[in-house]
Amino acid sequence: MGNKAKALIITMLLLMLTLVLFVKVPMHAKNKVFVYCGAGLKPAMDEIVKLFESKYGVTIEITYGGVGAIASQFFASKIGDVFIVADPLYFDKLEEKGYVKLYSKVLVFTPVIAFARGNPKKITSLSDLLRSDVKVGLGDPRVPAIGRAAKEILERAGIAGAVYNKTAVFTSTVNELATYIKTGAINVAIVWRAIAISYGLDYVEINSKYNVKYPVYAVVLTTTTNEKLSKEFVKFLKTEDSRRIFVEKGFTPA
Repeated sequence: MGNKAKALIITMLLLMLTLVLFVKVPMHAKNKVFVYCGAGLKPAMDEIVKLFESKYGVTIEITYGGVGAIASQFFASKIGDVFIVADPLYFDKLEEKGYVKLYSKVLVFTPVIAFARGNPKKITSLSDLLRSDVKVGLGDPRVPAIGRAAKEILERAGIAGAVYNKTAVFTSTVNELATYIKTGAINVAIVWRAIAISYGLDYVEINSKYNVKYPVYAVVLTTTTNEKLSKEFVKFLKTEDSRRIFVEKGFTPA
């Protein structure tokens, strides 16, 4: 076997080992609930999870990511108890594939145009995303829910192609967009209002003629191995304590 072939085999083995180490697939446990959750909910969910764990003396293992990425992970593993999904497309996919045991609508996401404090580029509307002096970031429409929402908004406004052609970065989560604005890597992005608030960004509302709203569903999966505790967790997301945390972080309870 030649040196090149050996090197290729070693590289492939290392890649497989990396995937095993870093792709998080939940394992069954009696006092655990395994949750898939859109990354945009992290600012509130981290606190809610701690509160639930303290109250019930259990463990919530939560995987955050763009909805497309975590949905692919779930469809491949078919392991998990709860899926908190902020994209109607993926809720429909879960339902079509028979993975929805029950669900509850917990929030409504509203996109806004976000930018740095003080609005240094004087952004006022979607048309400003076309300016040559404005560096734009968007969610990848194939991965995070905000990417699909932004695509719908820009298509409604008739400027999707022009904005996409000048977009500096496409991200796999909405959180990355907020971070890029904070660091100055981009000037503006379409993000959820709650993310703009959580990250201390300024923002303007999007004209209602173009804007969309995405419901957020908490789904108990048919693959759950802890149905009772999973139902308790989904129910907990609607309690006053959870609603208070959601509101504090800028989310809109359903």
